[in-house]
Amino acid sequence: MARYFFDITDDFLSVTDGEGEECASHQHAATRVAQILTEIAADTGSGDGQSNLTAKVRDQAGQVVYEAALRVTGTWIDPSEHPDQRKGTPAERNAPAALAA
Repeated sequence: MARYFFDITDDFLSVTDGEGEECASHQHAATRVAQILTEIAADTGSGDGQSNLTAKVRDQAGQVVYEAALRVTGTWIDPSEHPDQRKGTPAERNAPAALAA
């Protein structure tokens, strides 16, 4: 098995992998970097806007052997449904319009 290093960059910071992971093949390294980017995107969430993640996969010699990118774009369709935009108590928000007025 070969060791691969996954350097990740997002809109705010860059992390250089100093430890790496053992991968059985190039394909396994490509699959692993896709998993890493997806996990980061799920943890950070884009909310309203855009998040860009990129990764460079290096081999044991330090050569970049693979690059991947993931862009997550989120837009609230109805701004009133955005948790930060809602007003009133949960009961008031869920009541029919005639009762909430």
